Amino acid sequence: MAFHILSVGVSKYQSHDINNLLFAHDDATEFYNIFKSNLEDLGWDSLLVDNEASLSAVRSALADEALLKAGSDDTFIFFFSGHGTRAYDNGDWSTFLLPFDTTEQISASGVPVSLLRDTFDQLPHGCKLMFLDSCHSGTPKSKSVPFANAKKGEKLKSFITEVTSKGSFVFTACKDDEQAFEHPKIKHGIFTQALVEELTKDGRSDAVPILHIHAPIVKRVIALNKEFRTPVQTPTFMSHMEGSLELPILTKPMRLKPTVIDVPKVGADAQPIASAPIIEITSRNLDELISNTKAAISAITNDNQIVTVDFDSAIDGMIDAVKYVWEKQYDSVKGPDDFPKAVAQVETAAFQLYITGALICLYGHESLVKSFCSKAAQLMGYGYGKAGYVALARLPQLIVVELLYLFGAIGLTRDDLTAFDLLLKSRVYNDMENNGDAAMVGDYRKLHYSDIFGGYATKTFDHINSFMSSSEWLGKVAQSLKQSETLQNFILQTNLVLNLFYAHKGEVIYPNYGKYYAHRVMPFVKKLRADADFRNKVAAIFSVKSDTLLDRLAEVHTKLESIRLGDLTFWDSINHTVFTTDELNVPN
Repeated sequence: MAFHILSVGVSKYQSHDINNLLFAHDDATEFYNIFKSNLEDLGWDSLLVDNEASLSAVRSALADEALLKAGSDDTFIFFFSGHGTRAYDNGDWSTFLLPFDTTEQISASGVPVSLLRDTFDQLPHGCKLMFLDSCHSGTPKSKSVPFANAKKGEKLKSFITEVTSKGSFVFTACKDDEQAFEHPKIKHGIFTQALVEELTKDGRSDAVPILHIHAPIVKRVIALNKEFRTPVQTPTFMSHMEGSLELPILTKPMRLKPTVIDVPKVGADAQPIASAPIIEITSRNLDELISNTKAAISAITNDNQIVTVDFDSAIDGMIDAVKYVWEKQYDSVKGPDDFPKAVAQVETAAFQLYITGALICLYGHESLVKSFCSKAAQLMGYGYGKAGYVALARLPQLIVVELLYLFGAIGLTRDDLTAFDLLLKSRVYNDMENNGDAAMVGDYRKLHYSDIFGGYATKTFDHINSFMSSSEWLGKVAQSLKQSETLQNFILQTNLVLNLFYAHKGEVIYPNYGKYYAHRVMPFVKKLRADADFRNKVAAIFSVKSDTLLDRLAEVHTKLESIRLGDLTFWDSINHTVFTTDELNVPN
């Protein structure tokens, strides 16, 4: 048995006479992704949102694709979020769902529910599910409505009876004389939010009968109505089928949002920033990826040479994937307006590389960590000699900086910065800038002044900070980084270590930790002073003796305190005395 799905959502309408909605397109996308990302036996599927959801596209999907693809034992699912209304058609009042290109002639431009019923009737024997997050009545000419985000309408007689066909289960967002609402706090229709919560409820080990989801949905919708102080809407349900249908176990896709920040203006070519794509992976697939990677690392630790070779090849493949997406973006970008999208796409391509690196940092032995760092460091050399935008040519270097911060944050949770040190000192063999000489990653101070962010170190750090903080997978990989504030502290402590490292070399990068209160970075200093073993590991990063480390850090930190932060000279963090003075007098 296969599942087939058509999900339609219209927030923005072509006609100015129809009130636009806020989140109908998100409703359809969320519903579609739940099934798309969970079901291996998903058959035909289609997602139509906003201008894709024209009358002809919806009719074609229903009348052609659905009828052609559905088998006798299959389940067909139709979801719609948008406006619904009634119109006079062929001597009687009928109900219509409004596609993107609806006009004043509703009967000629809307999707009649009779088409849905007829399509369901013509489908082979099997189950048909319909979920409608819309009012079942209303006038698209109405611009003044009591609630701005209501899918507004006039009273309709027994819509659910009108649409339900033999062998079908139909769920609607509200009764005939009610309205369906959406709300900015949840960024969904209230019915869709309750539906998604119920379909992806945690703790299920078995499939759930479709008949069992209606009552919890009604209860949740009423609770949300009360919370948001919207008028009551009561979801309805009707079935014309003997027996029931069991829905598979579903998990909500985890959204990975590569962060897009404000890119500084780049001369006359600067354009408004583009939106970032959202890449989704189910929690189940993420758990499987983490589990499989940990198992491979464990096998390598036990000297399984075959696994080692395969794993090496897999890491090469991850790096090649980053290179492939970067080259594709490099060739397609038309100007700075496309830079943010390019950053997001390349970071998304590096998703598995981040996870693998984090797990190797946590569970791999030193030789495996060294091998990974050596491979990742070669991203540094990509782009040299390329004609065009320098910012795009150097984009792969951003992945290396993000790995540095990732290894730093994870290492600080374990009082072990070995992986961070190994990456910092990995050699870059394909670097044209140094005439082929194998310089270390740590020799590239400009890494922290990424050209893609206008050459500003603070912008680069802000992006990395935001990117890591929004990476939900990180809390699954390293439980100690699950709390946002804890992660933020370790990111700032990593920034402190990098600043000290470059100051020790006689160079300077922007001390972002200097803008934050001392308590964010003081745990690192206290650990350094109190723990001789940890101090030995940090001393190795600076290539100094452990008994001289604290004096040296106090010396180089004095230089950092003189750096101007922005247009004003200020310092809200530690000062050089904390490394050597017994009384730790620091700002609050």
